Amino acid sequence: MKKHAQAGLSIAPTQNLAFKKIFGSKGNEDILAGLIEDFFGFCPKEITIVKPYSISELWTVCEKLGEQADTEEKREEQIRLIETISDIKADLVTSSFTAEMQLRKHAAFDARSIYYPFLDFCERYNLNGNKYKDLRPVYSLNIMGEPCFRHSAAMKSFELFDPHLGIPMDNEYLKIVYLELGKEGVRSERQALWQKFFQKEDLPASAPSYIKKAKNVIDITNLGKEERAMMSAIEKYEADQESIIEAAIETAREKYEADRESLLMRARKESRMEIARNLKAAGVEKALILKTTKISEEEYAAL
Repeated sequence: MKKHAQAGLSIAPTQNLAFKKIFGSKGNEDILAGLIEDFFGFCPKEITIVKPYSISELWTVCEKLGEQADTEEKREEQIRLIETISDIKADLVTSSFTAEMQLRKHAAFDARSIYYPFLDFCERYNLNGNKYKDLRPVYSLNIMGEPCFRHSAAMKSFELFDPHLGIPMDNEYLKIVYLELGKEGVRSERQALWQKFFQKEDLPASAPSYIKKAKNVIDITNLGKEERAMMSAIEKYEADQESIIEAAIETAREKYEADRESLLMRARKESRMEIARNLKAAGVEKALILKTTKISEEEYAAL
């Protein structure tokens, strides 16, 4: 897909803080409702955002990101903070919704992506003293910046399902959707528009108002000084982390190549020595063995 910069938009909607501002701010419930309807097929009548976008809380995150991560524990804490600010949770009265942006495929991403929706589902047990009656459906959307599944389609939806009968459970307790931005193959025009939006492609004039509003929310001219500073700090942190990861990958690759070459040389030497040993045992002359196997006089003496 060819990418174009949207007019007036310099902040990527996939940036953690921008994602939180779009879908986790009070007053943007209509944007979240549109996202839910386009990917899950129903429009919630009432939405309460859990832990909404907050400047004061995000300043604390930025301060911690600015600290030197000189231990593995601090690095892990910073990663958890980044993941926390990108999480969207909403109470839909009769169900719950979660959304998360993951630009890089993390280890066990699939297990993590189902752990939290299941946790949300289980935590409601007996919440109001009604035991299992307090349980309710959970809908989860995962937007992936990197390919994470072998299948080529961009859109994947999983729910509790009997593959033999080809039917879901009567009650839709859990539904998890994945949108891989770098792939083709969504299931509706609205989903395609969301994919364009997240990839900073041009949106048509016919795009629904809530997607246009989402674009305007993070237009650079609509961001305050504090927000721009925080987004810049988080972008710098993420760029630094990307550099660290790339350097680690390159170091590992170089070590693999060096180890591989060393092992090959060792294997070739051991192979020559074994051949020489067999030739000597068969009574072949020394000169012919040295010429054939290319071993040294010292190596021949060690046979």
